[in-house]
Amino acid sequence: MRHNAVILSILAVVMAGCQAYDEPHNPQPELTVADAVGITRTEAVLAGAISDNGGNGLPNLCFEWWQAGNTVFSSPVLSAGENEVEYLLKGLKPGSSYCFRLKGSNGRVEMVSETRQFETLPNVVPVISRLTPLAQGPASLIASFRIEDNGGEDIIEAGCNVRNVKSGNVTKHIADIASLSDPSDESDQSDTPGNTVYITMRGLEQNADLEITPYAVNAVGEAKGAILDITTGNAVSVSQPGMLAELLGGDRMDYTSLSFSGFMNGDDIRTLREMAGMDFYGKETDGSLVDINLTDVTFVEGGSNYIPSRNMKNDVVGYGMFQNLHKLKNVLLPNTVKTIEEQAFQDCSSLTSITVPAEVTAVTPSDGCTSLEEIKVSPANRSFKSVDGVLFDAGVTGILWFPIGRKGEYSLPAGVTAIGDYAFRNSRITHFTMNDNITRIGRAVFCGSSVQKVVVSDNLATIPQATFQSCTSLTEIRLGSATNLIGAFAFDGCPLADIWLPAAIPPVCNDETFSSSYELLKQCRLHVPESSISQYRRHPVWGKFENISK
Repeated sequence: MRHNAVILSILAVVMAGCQAYDEPHNPQPELTVADAVGITRTEAVLAGAISDNGGNGLPNLCFEWWQAGNTVFSSPVLSAGENEVEYLLKGLKPGSSYCFRLKGSNGRVEMVSETRQFETLPNVVPVISRLTPLAQGPASLIASFRIEDNGGEDIIEAGCNVRNVKSGNVTKHIADIASLSDPSDESDQSDTPGNTVYITMRGLEQNADLEITPYAVNAVGEAKGAILDITTGNAVSVSQPGMLAELLGGDRMDYTSLSFSGFMNGDDIRTLREMAGMDFYGKETDGSLVDINLTDVTFVEGGSNYIPSRNMKNDVVGYGMFQNLHKLKNVLLPNTVKTIEEQAFQDCSSLTSITVPAEVTAVTPSDGCTSLEEIKVSPANRSFKSVDGVLFDAGVTGILWFPIGRKGEYSLPAGVTAIGDYAFRNSRITHFTMNDNITRIGRAVFCGSSVQKVVVSDNLATIPQATFQSCTSLTEIRLGSATNLIGAFAFDGCPLADIWLPAAIPPVCNDETFSSSYELLKQCRLHVPESSISQYRRHPVWGKFENISK
């Protein structure tokens, strides 16, 4: 009996030892996932967690996702902060169901969580903004609207439907959307024009109340924006270029105000000039036209010269086109114009305002517009900007045309770095100050102007040819310390009393810089750095000044 009891005791100890050995010291970790959140048409946020239960972590974690019967995709290896992980899925298909789970491994075991599902939002029709009118003519309208959301699909078509309120007739105008970008693209910024639809509606019914509705279409359907109400006016329609004289007949000299649409060549402009008081040879006519609206006209080459040696070009307001039309008070240029050439409005002494149309990319000033007080720019133009009636480039870094009807003093905006050719030619500004950001000016910038005192940018190195030529009121100029070159005829005909020149080294001068200026060299006081006086006196040009001092 005693022997049996000992055996039973040993067996009990052995069994107890086996039971302790089979029970794991570190239970297996568990993985869990929550419902997907932040679900859009193409994205979703997945979240999961580890239940460690004893210290066996899973350093290699990733999410797996798939559509029924399709390839299983895996995220990169994720790091579990406080035993939780999160991952943003991108590039999903709209309106689709997905399964997902969390997977982990510690090198010894591999585990997965339960599987959950979610469904992405479906694509929808686009979302568009209100229509913004940018420029309007008697029979046309330039407008824009934004694609705020393309609904997840490419825009197939966009434009405007125009309804005549009285007749109920509807016409469709389709926009060019080739450059339209995807508003869901992260690289696209809301303040850029990439999502903006620009549309020009031509051939609108005249003298009519119209309802204009913008629209955009994708594969899901069509979205319509708010209705814009406009009223069109009257226009002379020239369907075939060269027919204006025949169309208006013998009464054409009696008109004082007219709007036009259609096409005009050199013959039409020649007729238009006669109607505004000046014939081909520069002789006055009985024409009474003082207000001209050409918004809906397209300039085309062909026909005869409108003035001697000047022919018509496509979409160009050519040299001398409105030259010497002293009666002309208002003119609206064609929306299709691309270039305004030099002296296009020369000596239009009654013209008070000029508007640069939407598509113009090149402008050169005209001389002799003595009543011109402002130069406007169409809101649709992306090349130029008007600031206080003065024409600048789009970034307001360069001034291009200052209206010579303006008087008094003028200082350039702080961001301007350049002044274009002839920008202040014959202007009535009396005192002018350049900010020190100016580093370049063009030819004859102040030629013939009324300026009396000028302060030049301290960083302007070159004073170009004829900059101040014939400025018969200019008595004082302060040049900058960076001045190192002065071109021919720069001060020709200027009654300067004082030139302040802080440059330590005498600037290079053209032989004709002070041409026809004997009295200037004799009477003008040249103020230079005291340490450089002797250098200036020995200089072959500057040394001709009889009065050089600090």
